[in-house]
Amino acid sequence: MTLLKPLRRAAALALGFAVFAHAPAALAVGERIALIIGNGDYAAAPVLAQPANDAEDLAAAFAEIGFDVIQLTNVEGRAMRRAVRDFDERADDASVAVIYFAGHSLAVDGVNYLVPVDAQLSRDTHVDDEAVPLSQLIAAVDGAKNIRLVMLATTRDDPLTGTMKRSIRKRIVVPGLAAIDPTRPAVVAYAIDQGLNGGSRNSAYAAAVLAHLKTPAIGLADFLEAVGGDVEATSRSAPVVIGSASATVPIVPDAATMQQLRDRQAESRETEIADAFRRAEKLSTVEAWDGFLQFCPAEGTADTFCAAANASRLRLVASGRGSGDGPAAVGDGSGIGAPMRADRAAVPAYEDSGATCDRLAAHSYDQDKPATVAGTALSLLGATAEEAIQACLKASGQASGERRYVFQLGRAYHAAGRFDEALARYTEAAEAGSAIAMNNRGLLHATGAGTPKNPEAALHWYRKGAEAGNVTAMGNLAGLYYNGAGVERDFAVARDWYARAAEGGNVLAMNALALLYQDGAGGPQDIDAARALFETAAEAGYASAINNLARLYNFGRGVPVDYVRARQLYEQAADLGESAAMVNLGLMHENGEGVRRDYRAARGWYEQAAALDNAGAMTNLGILYQYGRGVTESFDEARAWYERAAELGDAAAMANLAYMYDGGRGVPVDKFKARYWYLKGAEAGNGPAMASVGYLFANGQGGPQDFGKAMEWYRKGADLGNAGAMTNVGFMYENGWGVEQDYGEAIEWYMRGAAAGNAIAMANIGLMYEQGRGVETDIGLAFDWYRKGAEAGNAQAMASLAYFYSNGTGTEADPAIALDWYTKAANLGNITAMHNLGVAYKDGLGTERNLRRAADLFIQSMQARNSWTFDQFRDHPENYPVEVLAEIERYLIGHGLMGGEPDGEVDDETRAGLTALQQQVGG
Repeated sequence: MTLLKPLRRAAALALGFAVFAHAPAALAVGERIALIIGNGDYAAAPVLAQPANDAEDLAAAFAEIGFDVIQLTNVEGRAMRRAVRDFDERADDASVAVIYFAGHSLAVDGVNYLVPVDAQLSRDTHVDDEAVPLSQLIAAVDGAKNIRLVMLATTRDDPLTGTMKRSIRKRIVVPGLAAIDPTRPAVVAYAIDQGLNGGSRNSAYAAAVLAHLKTPAIGLADFLEAVGGDVEATSRSAPVVIGSASATVPIVPDAATMQQLRDRQAESRETEIADAFRRAEKLSTVEAWDGFLQFCPAEGTADTFCAAANASRLRLVASGRGSGDGPAAVGDGSGIGAPMRADRAAVPAYEDSGATCDRLAAHSYDQDKPATVAGTALSLLGATAEEAIQACLKASGQASGERRYVFQLGRAYHAAGRFDEALARYTEAAEAGSAIAMNNRGLLHATGAGTPKNPEAALHWYRKGAEAGNVTAMGNLAGLYYNGAGVERDFAVARDWYARAAEGGNVLAMNALALLYQDGAGGPQDIDAARALFETAAEAGYASAINNLARLYNFGRGVPVDYVRARQLYEQAADLGESAAMVNLGLMHENGEGVRRDYRAARGWYEQAAALDNAGAMTNLGILYQYGRGVTESFDEARAWYERAAELGDAAAMANLAYMYDGGRGVPVDKFKARYWYLKGAEAGNGPAMASVGYLFANGQGGPQDFGKAMEWYRKGADLGNAGAMTNVGFMYENGWGVEQDYGEAIEWYMRGAAAGNAIAMANIGLMYEQGRGVETDIGLAFDWYRKGAEAGNAQAMASLAYFYSNGTGTEADPAIALDWYTKAANLGNITAMHNLGVAYKDGLGTERNLRRAADLFIQSMQARNSWTFDQFRDHPENYPVEVLAEIERYLIGHGLMGGEPDGEVDDETRAGLTALQQQVGG
């Protein structure tokens, strides 16, 4: 046996591809699955005390014996139907599938229905829409391979049937359950209990199930018989079992199987946590991290993911990169929520110039304006600016000293783009004591309109307006503190000024303050307070607040995930022209959240938002075209959309452009353009782009090699929680690139990268322990880290783990397991694994001997430029059977690299052919 020892150490190139989307964490498919539903808090029927307790206790009990459990308590119809549908899909891959329902039921014309808590059932014709047919639950378990069980604890005293209005057809409606079809493969077991409102914690049926779930290795028939016996002994009614209870596996596993299932659940949990972490890391937003942190606290290595996620979240909040787009600048701030549009039909026939000036140019938050005047948005004033200028000139001339008209004349000039004149009028009104004029003079300094951009001057005027009591100025002052413009960043001060403006009724400030509450910036996180503020601003018609409220329901932040409510709110905001809501609707369709996945519908929403210059929408359109989702795959279209988004400053688009050029994805490989766009994305705050541009600097790709720049960008990416960047900092320390070589620092950074889920870091830690670099040599720990890296998908770790199994290093020798890991690593392109897999087939290690397969793998290894394989056949042909050598010669002859016949005798001509192949492939 001549195995190549894997000793390669890897740097972790973190790809710049940053999908501008969010995805829910998927549940792992288990061998044993259960859906437990307990409905008691009914809207139109008496409350049942025990079902919620039954669901909680049964969910825990089924989980304890190795089931993957979904628990629903007091669930509405829409969510109940969706849960049953999702369970149906999972059951196809399960061995045992169990659904348990406790709550009200009824039968209509012989069809059995289970009642969700929101059902009204005011008419018999509403049953199909408001209740869930029992047949759907039975069908949902049918796909399981062994046990298919539906258990029901329901009532006879459902008052809904007594008050229900009947249709002309006079449908037969009875409480409880009608006869159940016994021909289905599923088993249905049910008990008509005493109202599910007993004095004990659990119903009699649930108590019996709980008791016998503690019996290891009990078969389904014995289990149901024992449950029935207990219920009959303590209840007025005997349970009923419909269908054959014979099964090839027990309903409760034996002790050994139970432990295996628990171990597998723990591993599956950690895999789910790692996958969810990587999805959140791709987005690197506060909302994405909050979505991930709902998994926490978790056990085992999940704790490290939670710590890394929380740290990344806090860094984003501290850097001002909070939820959504962060608190927006209040700006002029007038007319938000109910912008006034000129309605000529509503204009009085004999309106004087003062009234016209007010109607066209008044500001919503000007304390001087008449209470009957709504005010209009600056953006809408542009259409009637000249008319407003004439009216306000006349009004200010007629009412000398009336600062309101002077300010409104300034606004008209501002809307017309006549900034010098606007500045003069704002100054005049401000000197006369107009607080809103102080705000708008600050706005000109903040935006550089008619005067050089000057954040300090903006700060001065915003503060004067705020201290004079103007809520718009308060909001703008808060924005400067939030962004650190003209003043040191201070979230607490920003939060205080936003709160004052919100108390004064400024909806923009309400929205901004809610975002700070939502993220915990400048004070404690308070999702409930955030939601209340979003709701208040949304009621005023502020589209951004409506969108942000929808995101709470979309992500389940402080409320249960409710895709239907989220979609309704997004649509409401989109109708008001909110492009971010259009993007979010596109994401819902793209990800199938609350709707059927529909890439074309997603594209439609993205296109609407892109038409409003939403850069995120353009990036998402680029992704659709790059991967052919709902459109014909087109790299040209993808690149065009990414370029448009990049021009608008979208960091993800920049990173995606770089990714295309870096790997030649639809464009010729161009490392110079890749470096350019990665650098742009990194400068715009994209964590993966930071790691990737650092890699290009470190390796001299796309420009001169610069270890200092590489380390700078790696550290910045690491500060944002990018696992690849952390790993690469470790690589720089290990090799002394741009820093003094320090194995201790290297292992510390590798540990950080591994804690954040980076598989390359795990593999490198394994090598450090194997070789005793920065740590004491520990083959057992090396094995453990190689296994972690392999399970996380790293090919080098797979090859190293396989080598350990081949040689019994750090574990018992197991050629079959070694073969499996070598195969996985070879399929991922690992050249060491290709060679060693060839050796396994040559020698029959962990598999039957297969010399043709061995030869193919050795040739594959040489094609992949493995110099070890070339050296082996040139210098040590005696280690290989003649059949293998002949196959390699046949390959060389077939490719014109040597002449003669394939005789398996390695001579000078064969060696020359091998050398020619090595030169040809660049090995």
